Amino acid sequence: MASAFKKLVAKGAEDLSGTKAFLDNDDLRPLRKEDRTWTAVATVSNWYGGSAAQALGLSMWESLVCAFAGQLLISIVMVYNGRAGATYHIGFPVLNRAAFGVYGAWWPTFNRAAMAIVWNGVNAVQGGQCVYVMLHAIFPSIADIPNTMGDGSALSSGQMIAFFIFILITCFFLVIPIPKMKGLVYAKLIVFAVSAISMLAWTLTLSGGIGPVASQGSTVGGTEKAWLIVRFVLLGAANCATFASNASDFQRYATKKSDVIPGNVLGFPLSNLIVCIVGNLVCASSQVVFGELIWNPLT
Repeated sequence: MASAFKKLVAKGAEDLSGTKAFLDNDDLRPLRKEDRTWTAVATVSNWYGGSAAQALGLSMWESLVCAFAGQLLISIVMVYNGRAGATYHIGFPVLNRAAFGVYGAWWPTFNRAAMAIVWNGVNAVQGGQCVYVMLHAIFPSIADIPNTMGDGSALSSGQMIAFFIFILITCFFLVIPIPKMKGLVYAKLIVFAVSAISMLAWTLTLSGGIGPVASQGSTVGGTEKAWLIVRFVLLGAANCATFASNASDFQRYATKKSDVIPGNVLGFPLSNLIVCIVGNLVCASSQVVFGELIWNPLT
């Protein structure tokens, strides 16, 4: 039993016993200097949020402004909330001790871990949908698999197979340490850029150019429109609110504490704006091509 427990002990806590083994290990200590390898790197996401606003009645330009405003708001929160991580190179669980105490910090840490599980499930479903689209293009017969998931399931049997394939692929990347993950991020950025530009070029060609797409106005007005704007500004911020809560976990990998300011305040909302522009143009093009707004290209 004792040998089995030792295998579960975090690295750096092998010589500790009792409660001390839960309070001190390599992950909780200030990050080693050689692991502080991240410079001002921006994150890209937020395709769905902006184009979904169009589906509810806002124009493409109003959707973009809402998304950018929300991302700018949350980027400021990220900088302030992660300042301790960038300065002292400590993570979220340790930072919580300043407000909740050594043992009380376990509660907000548990809450963040639970939310990470929820978000991982959301991302895994979207990833599974992407894998299903690729499998369907290669093996169209996957759509003929009898659906045994039931009416209450959001995924069919074929999509569930793609979901588990995505989960397995994701597990292989868990062995990559965060300080060495920059290469993976850059590779993902290249793949995204090629895919986004290709889809944008294809849809704009079908719709006859950007003119008919960009000239479409909103279909709502008055208080309904005002509340939609408020809703999607807050959704733009909420999209990354979980990352803002434990921003110190990411910013502690910064080479210099000043790197996180341009990377978050400038790079984060601008990179998301680029993604939203592509997503909104593709969504608006679908109205011209198909006669309806398709805000989620995966379904």
